[in-house]
Amino acid sequence: MTRAKTLISESINGLWAELSTTDRKVGRVLLGNYPMAGLQTLAAVSEQAGVSSPTVMRFVKKLGFAGYPEFQKALHLEIADLLDNKFSPGAPAASVRHLPGRITGLCTHLVDDIQRGFSRLQEAELVGAARMLADLSNEVSLIGGRVSTPLAHGMYRRLMLLRPGCTPLSADPLERTEKLMTTGRRDTLVVFDPSPYDSDLGAFTRLAAERGAQIILFSDGETPPVARQAKFVFSTPAPSADYAATVAITCLIEALLAETQRLIGRSADQRLRELRQIYT
Repeated sequence: MTRAKTLISESINGLWAELSTTDRKVGRVLLGNYPMAGLQTLAAVSEQAGVSSPTVMRFVKKLGFAGYPEFQKALHLEIADLLDNKFSPGAPAASVRHLPGRITGLCTHLVDDIQRGFSRLQEAELVGAARMLADLSNEVSLIGGRVSTPLAHGMYRRLMLLRPGCTPLSADPLERTEKLMTTGRRDTLVVFDPSPYDSDLGAFTRLAAERGAQIILFSDGETPPVARQAKFVFSTPAPSADYAATVAITCLIEALLAETQRLIGRSADQRLRELRQIYT
């Protein structure tokens, strides 16, 4: 079989808008730790994605491969090409070269994290999630875990400027239980669960999904277990530095908020004007 010099990740991205919800679960696993995730056994990929092995087989056939062995062979060739290339460390931009090396190195890492984060962004995911947030008949709740609650609260403070019906949820068990009692199909739950994944947050998300809530997930690194319950997933690569940086997730939040504001349109602009009049 003759194939063009196209990365498998590019093929997945190119097909994303046409993929079913089940196929996207497979795609998220493969892109979540690309290319290493695809070197796992067929059973391991299907288990992580929460789908059957035949579903994974059908997915790789949609990419143009006769079967899973041929798919893995192509991945091995990609890795070999990558290792053959001569890479040099990214040079800092001229505008920051006056700063000491530890700062320019940080700048390089952060810019790299942002670029890698947007490389995973799918337009269909962005527009689909924004439509859910722009639907003013939906109640939107935002929740984070042990280290990601500030992300949830930060997005809440931005989103409530665009639309009513937004609620930040805390880690208080009673508050979460009360929310579950009223959760239904008109609820949208925005979940922030970067690694290390929060088991309590995962359990709450699963219960909310069982009650009909639509889940939008922000995470990083490999595909988290709670992604199985999510309708839309925004997953960034693990930070390139030796610390937990959230800059890539923050940039994806900005992209989603911008798309949400575009879809809401004039009512969002009117709400912003009224809020400014009240608080100034």
